[in-house]
Amino acid sequence: MFCPRFVLIPVLALVPSWGVTATETNHNAPVFPDQDCCTQAVVAPPEAKPLPADIVDEFKIVSWNIAKGNTDGWLEDLRTIAEGAQLVMLQEAVLIDEMKQPHAEPIYWSFSPGYRTEVFRSGVMTLSRVEPTMICSLSSREPWLRSPKTTSITQYRYAADRDPVLVVNMHAINFTFGVAAYTAQLETIGEILRSHPGPIIFSGDLNAWSGPRAKALASMTAQLGLAPVTFEPDHRVRRFGRALDYVFVRGLEVRDSHTVEVETSDHNPLIMTLAIADS
Repeated sequence: MFCPRFVLIPVLALVPSWGVTATETNHNAPVFPDQDCCTQAVVAPPEAKPLPADIVDEFKIVSWNIAKGNTDGWLEDLRTIAEGAQLVMLQEAVLIDEMKQPHAEPIYWSFSPGYRTEVFRSGVMTLSRVEPTMICSLSSREPWLRSPKTTSITQYRYAADRDPVLVVNMHAINFTFGVAAYTAQLETIGEILRSHPGPIIFSGDLNAWSGPRAKALASMTAQLGLAPVTFEPDHRVRRFGRALDYVFVRGLEVRDSHTVEVETSDHNPLIMTLAIADS
């Protein structure tokens, strides 16, 4: 299969003629728009990228459904939780300058839009201190509402002698009878991740609010050797007694993991310190 490498002109949208979801960035990493092309990109040797001088093996990451920034005070909360983070994965993000660059310190951002109106676009956004070597932008549709739910997979090379780290930022399908669409969305991501032997961070608003959904998520992550991160304190929002937001990791050591309560979203941020595990 021929997979074109769409290299973005920074800050401009990529809109292929066949209607693939546009992805916008402030860097020039190639974007791959479907499962097969993403799998090919994952197995290819990553391009070498310069690293900031202060990058270390231990780093802070954040995952948060920011609820489109609809509540006053969201920016102050984002600035606080993103302070010192190497990776910030936002769901229900919107493409505005304050969300793309919460601090004066330069940061790379990658935005894959899903739901859109005449006024705004929301989707998943990944902020990073290290420039990604590639992006996969994948979209699934809500069976009832027909609105898209987007998953972004970004790849980072933290050291020349280590496998790159794959980072999945996912907003899972929510409103369904049964779990067929939900399971299909997970299986698409799982097939891509199977091609990667190295470290993985799989995070997002995974909407695992029922027993069958939780079982499908547990099955997919177990097959890939992904371990769930536990949180103390654990203020993750719950529906029917089950958490909606998760982080799973492989090839990474969890040094610290906690949540904080906020009033600026209906989800609370997940905050972790991770370290690249010894080979």
